[in-house]
Formats: sequence, structure tokens, C-alpha cells
Amino acid sequence: MSHQGTVGWAYGTHLVPAGDAAGRVYATSAASLRERPRSTAATVGMIPSGAVVATTGVMSGEWQSVRCAGTWGWAYGPQLRTLTEAPTTRFHQPFTAGDASSVYHVYADGLDLEKPVGLAWFFDGDYFSADRSRVLRPDGTEMRGIAAEANRRNCVLVAVVTPAPYETGYGYTWWSNRPRNGA
Repeated sequence: MSHQGTVGWAYGTHLVPAGDAAGRVYATSAASLRERPRSTAATVGMIPSGAVVATTGVMSGEWQSVRCAGTWGWAYGPQLRTLTEAPTTRFHQPFTAGDASSVYHVYADGLDLEKPVGLAWFFDGDYFSADRSRVLRPDGTEMRGIAAEANRRNCVLVAVVTPAPYETGYGYTWWSNRPRNGA
């Protein structure tokens, strides 16, 4: 390696790629962050279940060198999975359940993937005309405000449009046909 113009050797586990070049993984269950790649090594931290951590790309047997909450250490590889896709903000995602179908919107701006990410749900309904629905205007001020608060708390917001058809006297609801809409 070269550092400040001097060429030399360094122990590989003390080196990490710049900018998390090796990638990110998440913990499938709570995992100990160890000082060395063995189960008897001192614990330097804990990786919460579901937490996303940066990898260095360095492996030792089944152990992987990772960074969690600013601390570098070793995690047992079978407890980690590759993070293939970070959540992204996108609108009008279709879904179908039984004979019901509708759309949902995902808001995931500014999340800190090195911390646990939560999930907030917004079920829009109880309006008599589509122009009264917040969720049918996913880029509107109201939905962006709700999403900003969820994202500030490191939560992905998923806003679901009720699959219920218009019913006279009820409008668009989640509750008027609970078994169908709930599914």
C-alpha cells in the first residue's frame, strides 16, 4: 500500500475500502461484533437484527469484516445477507390480493441505512370523491409532509390506496367491506 508517499505493508484486516466500496449487508438476527474473526474473541459491539452494515470485503473463513455504527469488527457471515436494493421513493406500484387490486406509494428519501429502518403505513380511505384523497396525490404537499416526518424518523412510508370501489353512502373506505379490503 501507499500512504502519504511511503510504500509499505499493512495487515489487511486493518484496511477498509474508501467509501464502503465493498458494499452493504444486513443482519438476519442480532449479531455480535467481534474484535477478531472467532466466536471466542472479545465483543466490541452488537449488530441489531435488520441493521444494515458496511462491509470491507475482507473474509476470514465464515467471518466478515464490517462496520456498524462507526465501529469496525468481525461478524459471523451466516447471520448476514447481501442488501440487493435500498428502498427508493416510487409511486403507483400495483398490487392484487384475491379479487381486489389497487396501488401503493413508497417514500424513502434520506434514510440512514446504517441504522435500523422502520416501516410506517398510511391507509387512505373514507372519502366520497377521489379528489378528496391525499394518497391519490402522492407528490402533493400533504403526502410529502407525512413522508418527510416518517423519513426523518428513519422509516419508509408506504401509502396504500383503498382497493374498495365507490359505494353509495360510504364513498371509498377500508372498512365497509373489511374481509375483501383487508386481504
